[in-house]
Amino acid sequence: MPDPDTPAVPPLRIHQREALEALARAWDDADHPRAWVVLPPGAGKTRVGLEAVAGELRAHPDTRAVVLAPNTAIQSQWIAEARTMGLDASDDRSLASPLTCLTYQSLAVFDSEAADDDDSTTTVVDRLHPNGVALFDRIRAQPRLVLVLDECHHLLEVWGRLLAELLDAVGRAHVLALTATPPESLAGAQRALVDQLFGSIRYRVSVPAVVKEGHLAPFDELVWLTTPTPPEEDWLTSEALRFTELTTLLTTPGFGSVGFYAWLTTRFVEPVPATTTWAALAEREPDLCDAALRMHHAGLLDLPVGARLREEHRHAPWPRTGSGSSATGCSTTSPSPTTRPTPRCSRW
Repeated sequence: MPDPDTPAVPPLRIHQREALEALARAWDDADHPRAWVVLPPGAGKTRVGLEAVAGELRAHPDTRAVVLAPNTAIQSQWIAEARTMGLDASDDRSLASPLTCLTYQSLAVFDSEAADDDDSTTTVVDRLHPNGVALFDRIRAQPRLVLVLDECHHLLEVWGRLLAELLDAVGRAHVLALTATPPESLAGAQRALVDQLFGSIRYRVSVPAVVKEGHLAPFDELVWLTTPTPPEEDWLTSEALRFTELTTLLTTPGFGSVGFYAWLTTRFVEPVPATTTWAALAEREPDLCDAALRMHHAGLLDLPVGARLREEHRHAPWPRTGSGSSATGCSTTSPSPTTRPTPRCSRW
């Protein structure tokens, strides 16, 4: 008889069933059983991952599944939902349970003596603390493995190389990468790494589609514009002063072995088209290239061959909403080094 205190498992939503069907097709590929699934926040990525794990455990009881999550809160969520579904899940690094939920940090524990070794010929695994190496080896030693990478875009910036080495080591493991971040928002290097590790997206669904299903509430992103409070005004003033001091120092003749403006030319103008194209450079480093075009608009840099100014290059960048925990986002516009920046702030 079911435990009355255990919440009932709801039926799968339409997009969850479709994601699992796409995942099954991807995992049937004997040469490359990996899949990348993109679902918006609230669409039930955890349920998709757990259903995939449960299916493999039913078909092959000797399977071991490992979920890697970006923080302990999401790790606990995976364990709680897995137990609701009747799965034996734990956070024990011994991998004794059929399903083990860990954080990326539990694997990426670096040896303090090797942490400063940034030699590109040295594998990341060789720089791990012995505890990290032991966990890496236990994962690699599993004869049948399902590896779920939750919020996989988080790991690309810090642990991309380590993940690449892990996936090479586990070989035939069934891998599921889950994220709510649209691939279009990934920078060039991150997108290239995702393509290398997981291939093309096997399934994605948009927010409007999930809203239409009735599983997400319709919403609008609203911004309430305010003027800074006196403490915020003081902080903005002090930061503007620090920024002015920094830019003044950087542009002082004789500062550094190469002048700042000469370095900009060497970095963004001279390579195009001698060794690359502007399109390729902008794909790899979009934020830096946008900054270079703003420098051109200010009359401080020649326009690289093939580059085109767009409207966003004619003004200071706006703050990116949703990044960080601050309730206030501010940007400054400085028409000239001697003009006090004018803050534009919003609270959300």
